[in-house]
Amino acid sequence: TPQADPTICESKSTQLQLVSNATQYSWVPAAGLSNTSIANPVANPIVTTQYTVIATLGRCSANDIVVVNVNTAPTPDAGRDAIICYGQTYTLQGAGGVQYTWTPSTYLSSTTGAGPVSNPAKTITYTLAKVIDANGCESLTTDDITVDVTPPIKVTTFPYDTVGYPGDQFELKAVAAVPAANIFFWSPATRLSNGNIFNPIVTVGNINDDIVYQVTASTAAGCKGEGYVRIRVYKGPDIYVPTAFTPNGDGKNDKFTPFPVGMKSLSYFKVFNRWGQQIF
Repeated sequence: TPQADPTICESKSTQLQLVSNATQYSWVPAAGLSNTSIANPVANPIVTTQYTVIATLGRCSANDIVVVNVNTAPTPDAGRDAIICYGQTYTLQGAGGVQYTWTPSTYLSSTTGAGPVSNPAKTITYTLAKVIDANGCESLTTDDITVDVTPPIKVTTFPYDTVGYPGDQFELKAVAAVPAANIFFWSPATRLSNGNIFNPIVTVGNINDDIVYQVTASTAAGCKGEGYVRIRVYKGPDIYVPTAFTPNGDGKNDKFTPFPVGMKSLSYFKVFNRWGQQIF
C-alpha cells in the first residue's frame, strides 16, 4: 500500500509506514534511516529526501517512493547589543519565530514573547534560548544579546554647603565623571551668572536666605546624575562653625572648617577639648 509523504522538523524523526505482505525490503538511500532492511524504518534526514523501497515476496517485487519533507529549523535572532543608562529600560527585539523563550529571567518583565522589557541594574547578557516558527519547529541554536548599563553619574559639587553675606560672589562647580558629563543645568537659576555651565558664579542674596541649588549633569546619551549646593545667608561679620562633620571622603562636609562671614581673612583656628586643652 503506497504511503503518504510525511513532513518533519529539522532534527526530528518519523517512522515510515509501509504496509506490505513482502518478506524482504531494501531502502535507498541509507542516509537518515535506522535500518534499510525492514518495512518501517525510522527516518531522520537532515534535508528533504526521497526514499525508494523495493519490497520482495519470493520472485516478485514492487517499488514504492516516499518523500520525507524536512522543514528547516528557525534561527533565533536576539537583536543587536544595546547600551542604556542606569535607570532606563530596554525592550528586547527577538526575531526568527512566533514563540520565544529568554533566559535568565533577571530584570525581565517576561521570559516569553519577542519583546520583553528589561530594567537592569547592571550590565547583563540575555540568551534567546528557543524560538518556534509557524510550522511548530524549534530552533537548534541560541543567540545572545548584551544590555550594557552605564552606571549612574556621580556628581560632586563645590562647595557642598556654605554661608555667605549679602552681595558676596563666588564660583559654584559641578564635577561629573565616569561617565563624563558635558551638559549641565542648575535650578533655580536665581542669582546665577549662567545656569547651563558647570561653574556658574553665584551672587549671595538677602540675609536669612537659604537656597539649595540642584545641578543635573547629563551626557549626550541621556545618562544623568544630580548634585546639590546649599547657601545660607547670615548677617556679618561673624564666624560660623559647623556642629559636626563627616570625614569619609565623599566630598560632602569632609572638613571641619569655620566660615567667616563678612570678613576679609581668618588668622587662626584652634580646637580645644572640654578641659581647655588644645587638640588642633
